[in-house]
Amino acid sequence: MPSTPTPADVARIAAMTDLVARNDEVTRGYYQLAQGFRRYLGDDVTWPAFAVWASAQAGRTIRKEDLLRLLERRLGLSPVVRALVQGPLKLGAKLLLEAVLKLDPFERSSVAVARGNIKVFSEIGAEFARLLQLLESNPTPQQVQDLAATLQPGPPPEGQAYLTLALPLLYQALHTPPGKLRSELVFYANAAIGFHEQTRLQPEIEASVDGSALDGVEVSNRLVDLLLPSLGWFRRLLVDWFMRGSWHEALAPLLAEVQRLVREIITEKMMVLEVPGAVLRLGKDLPGGFPENLRTLDNAALRDLLTQIDPTPDSLAQTAAASWTSFPERMHFIADLFRSQQNNVRLFEQP
Repeated sequence: MPSTPTPADVARIAAMTDLVARNDEVTRGYYQLAQGFRRYLGDDVTWPAFAVWASAQAGRTIRKEDLLRLLERRLGLSPVVRALVQGPLKLGAKLLLEAVLKLDPFERSSVAVARGNIKVFSEIGAEFARLLQLLESNPTPQQVQDLAATLQPGPPPEGQAYLTLALPLLYQALHTPPGKLRSELVFYANAAIGFHEQTRLQPEIEASVDGSALDGVEVSNRLVDLLLPSLGWFRRLLVDWFMRGSWHEALAPLLAEVQRLVREIITEKMMVLEVPGAVLRLGKDLPGGFPENLRTLDNAALRDLLTQIDPTPDSLAQTAAASWTSFPERMHFIADLFRSQQNNVRLFEQP
């Protein structure tokens, strides 16, 4: 059984500067937290087990796996690009394409996803670690309430009211016999944490898609470097002025096409969640149904929360998210993902 990360471990991981290595540690930390809560709650899947697979998916964007090669292939198929590279500006277009690829247009998305990955782990992961530490001492309900009371009051993104709600729910669940009541308590905690998490992540999710846009002046500067690396400063200044004006205007359609394709590729990568035995397309309705204990919900407070985030009660219909940057669409999908997969023991596997 893996050791459970402590709040100090979470802080150590948060301080790492290697984004890829840090993501690996975050994913491993979530796995260890999920195993820790499984010891108390059995096969009711808690939030960290879902976070394992979300973090593993984020790692693919952070590592930029095959993204540049995919961009090159799509540029080659683009009518806009073919028209330019075959036209009178073909030399400039080809050099601009080279400049764009060397700029690594996926770097901004990679950094934004990495920032969101550690933002959530350093906050929510730390609170799960604190709760697990406390549970080892067989605490009283008041001690758990005292732990929750240390969190920031108010709604997210600045407040932590939903985390304050979730920690006692998990404690209550582990003192409840297995069955419908316990499953509803776990789902209530997961949904509350998910609401907090996704509210906090909104800026990073938007930046990972829209923040990938390339700056025209930056690309023009790179084009100057490729074409005229050895010119004197005065002549280079004139050429730079010409390129930023005439050439940049003429090649603007190419730059716009690159930006469109980068957004398209990043969105595609973000709209997939690979879990054991399945690849979930976030733009399609969730498959299957709800486990027996969660087909209907008796907990009135849980139902009240779901009225904010689930427009199709007790159904997986319309869970597809057309845009992952839309908080309502994303939260609807996630809430029903938590509910439908809460008894999927394969989520406890290690990526």
